Amino acid sequence: MVIIDVRTQEEYATGYYGDAILIPYDIIEDEIHKHVPNKQTEILVYCRAGRRSKIAMDALIELGYDNVHDGGSLSDMEGNGYENNNSSNP
Repeated sequence: MVIIDVRTQEEYATGYYGDAILIPYDIIEDEIHKHVPNKQTEILVYCRAGRRSKIAMDALIELGYDNVHDGGSLSDMEGNGYENNNSSNP
């Protein structure tokens, strides 16, 4: 599974989950193929509160990615057992 943090670079720098890669939600349509070329790869997206992850998930589905999950917010991720690689927050 590929975990994608769709927040800003500044937010990502404060901490992220597991081995998440950063692809901000507003550029995910242009950048996803560089990181996940196989559209059957399982992808989990998350953000700070859940709004941007939903937007990113919908964009990926529109692009033909068929195994995309919305992890919701940072606290949702933590509640689901993902490890926080946190430098100062949350």
